[in-house]
Amino acid sequence: MKLENPAPWYVSKRGNLLAQEFLFELEPKQVVYTGDESESPFDYLTLFAREDGSLVTLAIAIRATESQITDGNFFPSEDLEKLKKANIPVLILVIDVKRNHYFFGWAKEDFASRSFDTPQKQTLRPATPEEIEILKQEIMALS
Repeated sequence: MKLENPAPWYVSKRGNLLAQEFLFELEPKQVVYTGDESESPFDYLTLFAREDGSLVTLAIAIRATESQITDGNFFPSEDLEKLKKANIPVLILVIDVKRNHYFFGWAKEDFASRSFDTPQKQTLRPATPEEIEILKQEIMALS
């Protein structure tokens, strides 16, 4: 069930390197690359440790592009539906490899046809330092 990424290999490779940088900013306990597995719909599985020692498991799906990120149409709707049905939370990470811009959102949220031009509809969030801190809190709050 590998999700297809239409980007050329060099864009995907750079996207994965930038994704690792992003993920390490989130301070996970462990990061496992699963993108080479033919049946994996995720690119990474991560573990985060709460203060009480309990663990949070999170899947990461990445899309890398050379285009400026202006809307949420980076996952075909059938792929997004598969991610929404996962039994663990899935973080979608979209990376503009030319400009080193990162945007993220939760797969359960319906951002497939929404626009960045309408702030109230935006669910892919820019990876600013403030948003990354909020994301860390959201991850720790997952059950």
